[in-house]
Amino acid sequence: IHLHPLLKPALGGLLVGTIGLGLPHILGVGYGSIDACLQNQLGFWLAFLLIFAKILSTSLTLGSGGSGGIFAPSLFLGAMTGNFMGSIFHNYFPSSISSPGAFSLVGMGAVVAAATHAPMTAIIIIFELTNDYKIILPLMLSSIIASFLTVGIHKESIYTMKLKRRGILFKEGKEVNILRSLLAKDFISQDYHVFMNTDHVEKIIDQAIGGKYHAFQIVDSDKNYVGCFALNQLKKLVPKKDELGPFIIGQDLAVPGIQLNFEDNLEQAMEIFGQEDVAEIAVLKDKQLIGVVKRKDVIEAYNHEIAKREAASGLVQKLKFTHETKTIDIGKGYRIMEIDAPHSFWDKSLKELNLKALYRTDVLLIKKKFPIQTITLPSADEIIRKKDVLVLAGLAENIKKITNIKS
Repeated sequence: IHLHPLLKPALGGLLVGTIGLGLPHILGVGYGSIDACLQNQLGFWLAFLLIFAKILSTSLTLGSGGSGGIFAPSLFLGAMTGNFMGSIFHNYFPSSISSPGAFSLVGMGAVVAAATHAPMTAIIIIFELTNDYKIILPLMLSSIIASFLTVGIHKESIYTMKLKRRGILFKEGKEVNILRSLLAKDFISQDYHVFMNTDHVEKIIDQAIGGKYHAFQIVDSDKNYVGCFALNQLKKLVPKKDELGPFIIGQDLAVPGIQLNFEDNLEQAMEIFGQEDVAEIAVLKDKQLIGVVKRKDVIEAYNHEIAKREAASGLVQKLKFTHETKTIDIGKGYRIMEIDAPHSFWDKSLKELNLKALYRTDVLLIKKKFPIQTITLPSADEIIRKKDVLVLAGLAENIKKITNIKS
């Protein structure tokens, strides 16, 4: 909901307060209500209502800009769910089923394990709280099952999900995240040597040995990609050039599969470089060779992105919403400039807009005014919204082209 930043917390507080009038148990961290569950002092219908009331009130608090944690709400929801289920089973099988309080303990561990994807943490915490060995087995089973189920449904935990929304994949590392946002087609080089698949090895050796290239591409008569080979592979044939010349052609030298498609990213390129000892990778479009991506270009692109993000991180510390950023000239025709996002940019990702390829301009930061005022370091999947402010870096003439786009 797009409201004035001062109205959102007020509206959120009003709604949470209204719920709290009818169900005061949801106010605060809820340890009193959890204790009542453990002491079997809470009715199962009340516990059932509190499950949904707590979810709603926590969502309203966080959505309106309030502060809230993860651990206490997880304990609360687990205790209420366990109490409700335990009360039902205990009513039907009072002699063979434990009290609802035991179910509350197990439920607390299960929900914490599910939310954090950390079953061992949940087991140890609940055991330390109770110091009761009897609860260990059901606690372990419920926590592990809950964790497995949630991982199958959603790969990210409540913590890593926030990072993923900003394009940071914690498990895969900084390098992979940066390279994933860069497309191979933007780094295609035409500086490569190509042979036909019908060329005899004598011709190939004469042209390749002593030249500047260490990798070679092979195509057929229709320019369809066949494969590649390295200079070291060719040197083994030099002593037998005269003997093997009539019998070996380019097709025999070609190593297939070392290739990228036009829309692939540099993460995939780096995976190939890590697996194969090659200096360049062929880039294909409709099975035809259109160029190569070189290892050194991928490394340079990575270093450039690292430098850009470090510069952007420094700007985050200096830029504030209450102060309008002025144009900063950084020399040689380059500048950093703040603009309002044009209407044609709204509801599109940076990947769709492709400003880097079209205008040779980087989006360093995005100032967002909704739902709360934030300054973010954008990923390629970042969506531009209405009233967003973009901090651009590039040649002055290229930035001017973007500012001239009709809103």
